[in-house]
Amino acid sequence: MQSLPTEVQLDVLKCLNFDQLFSFKQPNFYFCNFINKHEKELALMYFGELEIIYNDNYPNPYKIIELKSGIFEFTLKDQLKNKWQK
Repeated sequence: MQSLPTEVQLDVLKCLNFDQLFSFKQPNFYFCNFINKHEKELALMYFGELEIIYNDNYPNPYKIIELKSGIFEFTLKDQLKNKWQK
């Protein structure tokens, strides 16, 4: 199949579904790159839905930080001040 023109290879691969394409690209590096390059034109896996489930059993690993607004006094070195003003 590698001796066929690119357009013909693409037409043949368009007849395959996602699982067949995935199996086809596993053993051959050439077809793996070819399928990845033309993936927008070939069969894609159907994505049905996404569900986010909140689980209370696990503690929250993130720390909540309260943000404070205001004017803060920082001393800048001359080098940083010149860089900032450029």
